[in-house]
Amino acid sequence: MQTFNTDKEIKEYIEKNIDSIKLLDECRLYKEEQLQITEEVMRIRNSIEWIIRINKVIHNFTYAIRRSYEYAQLMESPLEETENSQMYAFYLEDSVYRDIVLWDLLRQFLNEFFECGFAVDDEISIFSFLNKADVIRKIGNTNVRKLKRYLKCAEHIEVRTKLRNQFTHSLDRTSSYIFHRINDGKMQADLSNMYPTHPYENIVLVLDDIQKYLHFAKIYIGKLEKYLINHIMIVTLECNLKCGKVSEDMGHWNIGAVHEKAEQILNPCSNPCDYAIEYEGHYVCKPLSVNYCRINETDRRYKGKIELHMNYAEMKRNFSD
Repeated sequence: MQTFNTDKEIKEYIEKNIDSIKLLDECRLYKEEQLQITEEVMRIRNSIEWIIRINKVIHNFTYAIRRSYEYAQLMESPLEETENSQMYAFYLEDSVYRDIVLWDLLRQFLNEFFECGFAVDDEISIFSFLNKADVIRKIGNTNVRKLKRYLKCAEHIEVRTKLRNQFTHSLDRTSSYIFHRINDGKMQADLSNMYPTHPYENIVLVLDDIQKYLHFAKIYIGKLEKYLINHIMIVTLECNLKCGKVSEDMGHWNIGAVHEKAEQILNPCSNPCDYAIEYEGHYVCKPLSVNYCRINETDRRYKGKIELHMNYAEMKRNFSD
């Protein structure tokens, strides 16, 4: 939990954190990419579907936590029983619920992307999921250990247990109600829960948890994007020829196939020069390198260059039947 010296500091922290919550990159596929009917494309499509669902919950979470904060600012005391305090608690409970749902959706995404083998409707918690040997092997022991370490830390348990679970009891930390018991013929108040936690403190707890969630989510979505860039995306090509010309290929190619077959590329020569090679009755040129760019994209993340090292004789020796 962050420490603050004034209400101004904690309010600035809350507002900055709410404003910093952004939707995740959904890594959506273009139509041409989706039409590649392979198991790996289906896996990526399904993984993207989980990201889309995650973003819907993030959007609703942001709305709920912002509304909770708005009502918290109208409260004069954590002990008050007013419409403002009730609505603060209502939206806080909503945001806590969505925060926990997001962790469950992350589990679904990990299960899909890393092919862990659980059915979509399997009722398994993220804790049990991360304890499975196959999950640890596929996601990686280090990655799983980092996730588990956070999920078991006091900060996350504060949200998952003390906030979420206690909303089902009158001892929750947004309520000023005090239970009383008869003890030795005397009525005594249960002072262990006499004062609710300050609204701002509860909001900070939830915001800190969502920021940590976004940190982990971005790491694994980054792995999906890397897989997309190396195996799934459809690209256009430019061949850099020995004569200095750049020849553009108007066709569309799967990036995985381009990496695999790059050394076998032969570019037709419309005007043969000293570098041209006669191949099956036509003149061709073996490029020095190939530039690629994902269709419909200008982002540098989706561009690259493949240097070619074989000459024509080596290519023929390695790949001819």
